[in-house]
Amino acid sequence: MTADLNLHAVFPFTSAMVMAAGKGTRMQPLTRLTPKPLIRVHGRALLDYILDDLARLGVQEVVVNVHYLADQLREHLDHRQHKEQGPKTLISDETSLLLETGGGVKHALPHLRGHPYLPGDPLLIMNSDVVWAGGLVPILPAMAAAWDAEHMDVLLLLVPMSHVHGFDSPGDYFIDPDGRLTYRTDVVGSDNASGNALNNPGQLCAVAGVQITKRALFEGEPDVAFRSTKIWQEAAARGQLFGFVHTAPWFHIGTPEGLQMATQHWPIPTCPDSTPS
Repeated sequence: MTADLNLHAVFPFTSAMVMAAGKGTRMQPLTRLTPKPLIRVHGRALLDYILDDLARLGVQEVVVNVHYLADQLREHLDHRQHKEQGPKTLISDETSLLLETGGGVKHALPHLRGHPYLPGDPLLIMNSDVVWAGGLVPILPAMAAAWDAEHMDVLLLLVPMSHVHGFDSPGDYFIDPDGRLTYRTDVVGSDNASGNALNNPGQLCAVAGVQITKRALFEGEPDVAFRSTKIWQEAAARGQLFGFVHTAPWFHIGTPEGLQMATQHWPIPTCPDSTPS
């Protein structure tokens, strides 16, 4: 599956979750005093790019989880609300214990408005450092249109490795012509391939920080720290982990070097509906 850049596509999600609790360890020393979601590119916080794009798509409510330097994130989000910058934001508090990407979603479920009118009652979840040339507005409606609850438990936003900037991994998943995903290390010839590895991998891609996942998958998990990759791998074992490929340049801002690359090569974005904060 590949993105259809239809800016007029109807976006069905009214709520979303943005993951903002991490410590940003690899971004040191920039994150010693500033949480990673508030690192600025072209004068705007990374988190603001995400929230502004979601507002432009009509998303009404966003849950943001916090842990590291949580007071700064709370203050920033309160400032946005005071300025009446949408969407409405709710805090999922992990200050006492960082719950990782999966446990954080599980913990936030009471705050996450459901989408029972959509097949599979899916959740829209994204990282706070998802930076694309052109923003998320052209991407998310097409990704949502690709959601097929009959065949999918999880749909991940992917970018081909040839379009990745600042990503220091060899890649995450191979995608076959039908969009089904196989983890890189389960492919013959890949590093650490398992004994049951496959040998028809398809295109190698990186996970680009956005997922659509059936709510029930998180509801069935215990209230402990765990990573979303647990749910993804279980979905893959059922043949229900799929990917949606977008080919615009993607900037992974995980290190100071990645931030510098994004600053130098990412065109200065415009957001007509909001003012830099």
